Amino acid sequence: MQKTVNRTPRYAAQDAYILEEIRGRYLNGTRQERLDVLQELNEASDDGSIPFEIAVLAVEDPDRIVRRWLAQNAKELDFTAPTSGKEKPNAERDLWNRLRADRDPFVRAALHENSNYPPHQTTIFRDWEKEFTELNALERLAFMRNPGWEMWGVNSLLLKIFDIGDSSLGLSIDERKALALAYLTNVGVEASREWHDWELDDNVKRLWAILPKFPDFDVQWNAFRYLGAQDSWKATAFKATTDLSLRQAILLNTTETDIETLALGYQDEECRGIASQKNYDPLWRKPSKVWRIVGHVWAGIGDVATFAIAILIFSKVDTNFERLVVTLLVYIYLTLDDSISSFDQVFRETMAVVDENFSRLRSATGVKLSYDERRDLAKQRYENREAFSKARTNYYIHSAFYILMWIVVVYNLVSALLV
Repeated sequence: MQKTVNRTPRYAAQDAYILEEIRGRYLNGTRQERLDVLQELNEASDDGSIPFEIAVLAVEDPDRIVRRWLAQNAKELDFTAPTSGKEKPNAERDLWNRLRADRDPFVRAALHENSNYPPHQTTIFRDWEKEFTELNALERLAFMRNPGWEMWGVNSLLLKIFDIGDSSLGLSIDERKALALAYLTNVGVEASREWHDWELDDNVKRLWAILPKFPDFDVQWNAFRYLGAQDSWKATAFKATTDLSLRQAILLNTTETDIETLALGYQDEECRGIASQKNYDPLWRKPSKVWRIVGHVWAGIGDVATFAIAILIFSKVDTNFERLVVTLLVYIYLTLDDSISSFDQVFRETMAVVDENFSRLRSATGVKLSYDERRDLAKQRYENREAFSKARTNYYIHSAFYILMWIVVVYNLVSALLV
């Protein structure tokens, strides 16, 4: 029985011997065998560079399927840089240009689905609308499937495509539908579905706000079902949607921590079943905004009291020695308090990571939790999420107190040393 071992890929070392082997396999192979060669080379190293000698064969391959694959998947095709100090840059070795001029329109379009295609490798100072309008219909559909959207996020171009009230791109309803569905099937967008809500920006909120107005059921259903969002955004979309299937899609896109959205689903008799399956407990309620504010004010009172006591003590000192002693004591207090706060933050973050890793482990090993266990886990995660939210706001309040306290410490230390 042959054992499978981890080793350096054979094609990671592309010397003369290996290049001749690859060339022979490519020239004598069927279409699928040639594609297999290119795939092996793409995966052989971190940069996935295909040797120039083989890349030229693929660019000139009479089979347009091979050329399409290269346009979609190649990681580097610019070989213009000299290989030695005696050579000069050779523009003819930029194989991206060869694919741009390919006779097959699908090959040319496929370049725009490749996140390694040079024009799509940056997000800085890009005129998204100008680039988009310069593409033809086929290239636009390929561009919406580019995995780079995971990094680009929801930008102004995407909002204009989904917003039927914006006519600046000159798109028809059918064109918007095709582009939107292409985006929703994007593997990069699929990866972003796992993002945490604090990583989502205001553009995502705007996208969810305009989705209920989009005039196509398929686009709405797939967006509501799979796009990541904060609980409040999902709840707003749920209220704005009258179609039962779309409301159910939103609920299917929730987790046990989306309390506001699940509460709306639980109140709807036709959606209650999905809300219950998400381990939602109708007894769980988010604290009202008033009580949240009261809690933060109460947390800030302690900081204000500490600050006031420090100022009062400093006002009572008579000698520089006393001022130095008080300054030292306040410094020790701030250092200890900061250490405790840092430990608390690290502890919370560690607990969240541990919980996530246990979830992955259960998924990988196929462990199934009972209904009560899932319900208890959902409640625990909800409580942790609320605690994180409260702690984050209290941290900002505490930071303001820290800045003031350190100003007092530095002022008194300088006064004691200079007088």
